[in-house]
Amino acid sequence: MSGVGEYPRSPTVAVAFPAATAGAWRDRLEAATRNYFPALNYVACSNVEELQRAVPDILVGHETDFVAEYLSGCPERLRWVQFMSAGVDRAMAAVGRRPVPYKISNVRGIHAEGMREYVLATFLAHTKRLHHWEEAKQARVWLPEPLETVAGQRALIVGAGAIGTAVAEGCRALGMGVTGVSSTGLPRAAFDSMCTLAELPAELHMSDLIVLSLPLTPATVGLFDSKMFAACRHGSFLVNLSRGALIEETALAEALFSGKLGGAALDAFNEEPLPKTSALWQIPNLLITPHVAGRSRNGWARGAEIFLENLRRHFDGVELLTEVDPSRGY
Repeated sequence: MSGVGEYPRSPTVAVAFPAATAGAWRDRLEAATRNYFPALNYVACSNVEELQRAVPDILVGHETDFVAEYLSGCPERLRWVQFMSAGVDRAMAAVGRRPVPYKISNVRGIHAEGMREYVLATFLAHTKRLHHWEEAKQARVWLPEPLETVAGQRALIVGAGAIGTAVAEGCRALGMGVTGVSSTGLPRAAFDSMCTLAELPAELHMSDLIVLSLPLTPATVGLFDSKMFAACRHGSFLVNLSRGALIEETALAEALFSGKLGGAALDAFNEEPLPKTSALWQIPNLLITPHVAGRSRNGWARGAEIFLENLRRHFDGVELLTEVDPSRGY
């Protein structure tokens, strides 16, 4: 694939997002690439039927259920899928670990700064007991009590990719010791030490802050169960930036109510939106946010930059930025 000219017609780009935003994303991406690739034909799609009618050569969009369903049908003509998200677990489940005749890429890394700030904000709020002082204010009570510092505490970053690395850098800037968890456990510059998932229980026992930033794969579903929470240091703080299915929510609730975990901040859940009937809403030392940790007002523009660069690489026939390996699932 050395250029647009190798296609027998103007390539069709399906812009696959929910109906409320698909048209806006189509207009944004077309405007961002028009000067470089004027021959591309952009089509907004918000369900499987529209994707099937479009028969795209390129698909760009969020990792929604309807996109995963479309990919499960081995679509003809498709040569490349660009996800505007870091997680690709639903698509990988649909595709399986079989070779596919198209490339897959994501935008891992563009959310790293926002997620780093989310982790630091929530852990600092927990350590400095901001909720306690708000309650004291409401009661008009003056309580001059000493506070803990984060400097000298230990962070365990489970998932040492772009997001985990950004979080590690932020923690070290605050004087924390940082251990990373990866599939290999090999040394990485942003971390004081590294380990593998097999060594996770021993590391949990020594960690004050636990951050989940690893991809969801068959091997990591339900990773944090009752046994894993039992291994945590008493009073530690957990932040989940990744996928809700990494955690068994019943076991998490028990760990929070018992005090095994001193608190937690969840930005991802098994079911989203979180049902109003979920018991998680009732846990006082749990912060719930609606999958917004990595979102920012300029996020779409950063995603468009990656898409444009990958368009160039796609038509030049070279490796894409942030290319996904289906055999690994991320």
